Amino acid sequence: MKNKPFMYTDIFYPDSASWDVESAPDYHVPNILVKEDTLFQAYTIYCAAAIIPHDANLKIRFVGQNYYTPTEPYCQGWQYYAQSYAYTLYAQRWNELMSAEIYLWDPGSATIEYFENDMDTPAFTKIITWN
Repeated sequence: MKNKPFMYTDIFYPDSASWDVESAPDYHVPNILVKEDTLFQAYTIYCAAAIIPHDANLKIRFVGQNYYTPTEPYCQGWQYYAQSYAYTLYAQRWNELMSAEIYLWDPGSATIEYFENDMDTPAFTKIITWN
């Protein structure tokens, strides 16, 4: 009998992941989306990584400044939409890793809002700071 791939049933935020899933899958950096983590280091690369099940949707909104926003090729599996002092990531893959590079530069703070499964209000919100 052939092994079936693991099927995620909940949205999963890994502790770390590559911000370049296709070219450097084994190069891991901390995941800024881990809900418990709120304090980070300035001048450091992080990732915004998640895996969602087939029946889920995920939108992540960052509001703030002093961070580098993801661009191709370092935004894989997400659709990226930029606004003034904010940007939004929309999930484009199901049951596989999505990751985007996030570079925090000059010390600052931002709010991250997690919109899960087409909710109009965030399922979770956190404020992050970096020094």
